[in-house]
Amino acid sequence: MLISATVLSSEFTAKQKAIIHNEAIRVLEQYQSLSNQLADNVFDPKELAKTSQSLIDLFVSRKAIVFNDLDPTYNLSEVYELETYVSNLLLWYPDGMKIDLDYNTLRAGDIIAHGNDIYTVDLLISKKINGNYLNKQQNTNTEQLLFRVAFYLTNRSFQNYKIAGIRSSKSNLQSNDAKLLTEVKSVDLTPKDMQLVMDQSRYIINDYLNFLSLITDPKEDEEDKIYYRMSFLELFTDSTLHIANDIEPDAKRRWIPVYEYKQNLSLFYPEGVRNIGMNVDSIEFGKVIPEGKRYGISIYADKFFAGRFKGETIHRDNSRYDFRISFERYENTFRDFKIASIDKLGVNLYEESASSEAKELPSIPVSTLKRGGLYFGIAMAAGATQLVDENLQSNPLLSWTVNGKSALNIHGVITYYLNNRIGISSGISYNRYSADIDLTGNFQNNTYFTDVNSEPYLLNISAAYDSTVNFSYLSIPLSILVHTNKKPNSWGAYIEAGVVASINFKSTYQVNGNFATSGYYEQYPAPMQTLDASELGFINDSNIDRSGDAALSPLHIALRSSVGITMPLNYFTTVFFGPEVYVSLNDIVKQSEYTDVFGGKTTPKSVGILNYGVKFGVKYKF
Repeated sequence: MLISATVLSSEFTAKQKAIIHNEAIRVLEQYQSLSNQLADNVFDPKELAKTSQSLIDLFVSRKAIVFNDLDPTYNLSEVYELETYVSNLLLWYPDGMKIDLDYNTLRAGDIIAHGNDIYTVDLLISKKINGNYLNKQQNTNTEQLLFRVAFYLTNRSFQNYKIAGIRSSKSNLQSNDAKLLTEVKSVDLTPKDMQLVMDQSRYIINDYLNFLSLITDPKEDEEDKIYYRMSFLELFTDSTLHIANDIEPDAKRRWIPVYEYKQNLSLFYPEGVRNIGMNVDSIEFGKVIPEGKRYGISIYADKFFAGRFKGETIHRDNSRYDFRISFERYENTFRDFKIASIDKLGVNLYEESASSEAKELPSIPVSTLKRGGLYFGIAMAAGATQLVDENLQSNPLLSWTVNGKSALNIHGVITYYLNNRIGISSGISYNRYSADIDLTGNFQNNTYFTDVNSEPYLLNISAAYDSTVNFSYLSIPLSILVHTNKKPNSWGAYIEAGVVASINFKSTYQVNGNFATSGYYEQYPAPMQTLDASELGFINDSNIDRSGDAALSPLHIALRSSVGITMPLNYFTTVFFGPEVYVSLNDIVKQSEYTDVFGGKTTPKSVGILNYGVKFGVKYKF
């Protein structure tokens, strides 16, 4: 089992579990996609190499252990290291191998803590293979596999989801991959910095090999060996740390302290070590991992060793080792490189379970995150108002100018999604629209009036005034939302349409300017044809400044439509933006008849609002 692992599922909220499960599912989707891209790119070496590396990068380490589902007869090794698995895949399936993960069978296990803010979750899923093994045998096996997905906690969020290993659900092997899991917290260095780290790490390994050779060389003076032994110990972070015991045949202890390793070299090999070294071509570097105030990097290399154990039988060891190098960063450089551990790869990374009882497999049903459910949101739309007043156009003798002004809509939104695409939205809104209505010029009516003296005349108007109308409403919208994307954690488009019922909240008007009337008496001599005496009923208002409440209908019904884009901030929070349009369905003015500035009365015509703007909002799923 994993070292120092603690089950923590009960400590995570339902939303945290949903996020973790869905991020893990995304990793599986990438795994399936990249695996199938390998099959599609088999005849393109450049793309094949690029895709292979992308698949390897999906794992915490290229040393991750992967179940061998490549051999349809199960006659070969049960597991491989990741890089070996990928190499065999390309070699054994020259025409490519397609896979299909059945998400209907997906189950999740407990979320497990491994210390240092590292967590894992096991996913059980059915994987179906379709490929021609060695161009001799069709592999159509279906396996129930356990994918261990690792991630870590930083800044109160879980990040960097990677596959830590894959094993068969039928296997009795249990993973001891604590070291591999640390690579999920790897950091990216610049190429220059990475080269510096690798060079300094090589120097440490070279010193390690050189001092081993000098300590075991019988030709070296004993006084010099005292210095070599001290220098050897100084290569390590601590002389008491345990390293792989490769100097003892059939060793009962896998690890021994560094100081004991140093003593046993001379004790076990009095004739010296004949051959000790490292295959330079085999060296590979792992990822740089933060370790408190220091950093660590693994060097994977083939180390060979041969000597006459206690002067009797020859002991040989030629194995691959993990040299863990620790160092610190100081300003723009790296220093204090030390060996933190040495371990033999492939030993006990997977151990046979001693229990004959059936292992408990993941059993929690999971699925991709769905949009369905209740959301709360806020939104704001800013735009322009167009006032449509047919009454102002009913008299061709007058030239009214109507200019729409700003519009502002503030929404508190509640949306319930029936499924992944369709939702019903309502809430409460504050709407404010405004428009300017101007009358400027000299106008004459074509209908005769009579004055107090019963003299007929045509009414003249001289106007230079404007009025500003502000409409304020409290509204309850009801609309249907349709999304193009099923998953709320991906980009998509939406369309919304519905009706809005608005209650007149505080609508006002403001009038400024000049307005005067006079009479045209065509029956009088020319100098006396135009009269403006107030005794005859004519007016002359200058510097008008009046305001008050606008006489509007208490209820306004409008159609509302919007299209736009949705963008996820996280699994439960989405921002949306796009154009929005309101169109009045009923008359916004409360009036039984319309009286124009000439005093003519007609049956009132429709007065409505057209509002168009851009809406921006955010919504959160409960």
